[in-house]
Amino acid sequence: EIEPRLTACIRARNMEYEPSKLAEIKSQGGSEIFMGIVSAKCRTATAWLRDTLLGTGMDKPWSLGATPIPEVPPEVAQNLQKMMQDGLIQHYAQGNQPLDPAELKQLASGMKDTAMRQMKYEADKRVARMEKKMEDQLVEGGFVKALFEFTNDVATFPYAVLKGPIPRKRKVMKYVQGGMAAVDVLRDEWARVDPFKFYWAPWGDDIQSMPCIELHHLTREDVEEMIGVEGYDTDAVRTLLSDFGSSGFDWLDHDESEIESATGKDFDDSHSDLVAAIQLWDSIPGKMLIDWGMDEAEVSDPHLSYPCEVWMVNNVVIKAVLNYDPLGRKPYFSTSFEKIPGRFDGHGVADLCMDAQSMCN
Repeated sequence: EIEPRLTACIRARNMEYEPSKLAEIKSQGGSEIFMGIVSAKCRTATAWLRDTLLGTGMDKPWSLGATPIPEVPPEVAQNLQKMMQDGLIQHYAQGNQPLDPAELKQLASGMKDTAMRQMKYEADKRVARMEKKMEDQLVEGGFVKALFEFTNDVATFPYAVLKGPIPRKRKVMKYVQGGMAAVDVLRDEWARVDPFKFYWAPWGDDIQSMPCIELHHLTREDVEEMIGVEGYDTDAVRTLLSDFGSSGFDWLDHDESEIESATGKDFDDSHSDLVAAIQLWDSIPGKMLIDWGMDEAEVSDPHLSYPCEVWMVNNVVIKAVLNYDPLGRKPYFSTSFEKIPGRFDGHGVADLCMDAQSMCN
């Protein structure tokens, strides 16, 4: 049900009539002029979002701050206890009278206050350094470009999806032994996810609490880069390469007409150049993971489920790994211009202005 809605939104944004509507207009001899109200409203909304989220120049619209009461690490608490014990030993060694409980409590409170001030100072310094590091990671990982495209989807579609951080191996130029050379580095990247290629459980409303799938169109070069990469089944990848171009998208039994209609691309003519792959994020029973080739050492109990990332091409699993996030979170974030409680999809600007545009046209 969602694909026709997505197509209607992008046609309204591109100032195009639906084919059936255009045929009716032509049969009646009516005007084919299109009043782009949705397009104008979407451009305005996108500009507002970008001004707010992307900032201008060197100004970034986010910052980090330490918690008002930093958590005292165990080693710091132990050091404080040792300092107090040493102080009391020295106090008694000088022949002083034992302190009563009230004086001990006051002494401990004073030491704690001093430690908390030092902890807050140290926390602020560490947060400032972390903020610089995060800003550098976002710049190198293409976060600004991804967010720029994401804001366009927020205005146009009923939902928009941003993906990241995604660990990817890239070649970059670096100084090596006094000269420049291309070296492989692993870095976190961000990307906008095409709404036409993102699927979620029909009962879900939150990415982090439901299975979801992303559809990929892979070139031969994309598949070749999987060889030797940890997590991929090398034999399955090589078999895919040997048969590359024979299946294309047919194995999915998926109609690409909606995507073709919206993007203007013809996937029927690209079967020899591209192959469809699906990337699943879900909790998978351990027994299935072992059957798919995962090391039994990674699956402590085959009867329990584990948060995983699984890739399938041609009905063959080419990758099955545990979710790299320590909390089992999926690398997706989504929102809508107007959220609807209890639903994953909401309303975009195109949805909200569609009736007015239809009436005017």
